[in-house]
Amino acid sequence: MRRVRHGNGLQLYGKMQNDDICRYEGQWELDKRTGRGVAYFPDGTKYAGDFLNNYIHGLGQFFWTTGHVYSGEWVFGRMEGNGEFMYPSGRMIKGYFLDNSFVDVLFLY
Repeated sequence: MRRVRHGNGLQLYGKMQNDDICRYEGQWELDKRTGRGVAYFPDGTKYAGDFLNNYIHGLGQFFWTTGHVYSGEWVFGRMEGNGEFMYPSGRMIKGYFLDNSFVDVLFLY
């Protein structure tokens, strides 16, 4: 009988030789990351928010090691919908994103 992850849990995956490892902490549904969770990637980036069927999907924040931060809506792994993109300088763009690109900028700070 195959075990199926369901509920809250932790998964470590990736290469171990160079400490290239990913980590996911959060909710599982029928063996897929679904619900709220946090994913840590080997390059130092991090995502905290909603997942659906193993995709970043819903509302969440992505943090780059450069200091950039995107907060907003995601559709199957892409910045898509209303969101805010913060630059390391503190400058912020709020607007509508489509396929990881700005489409309609509402405010510039």
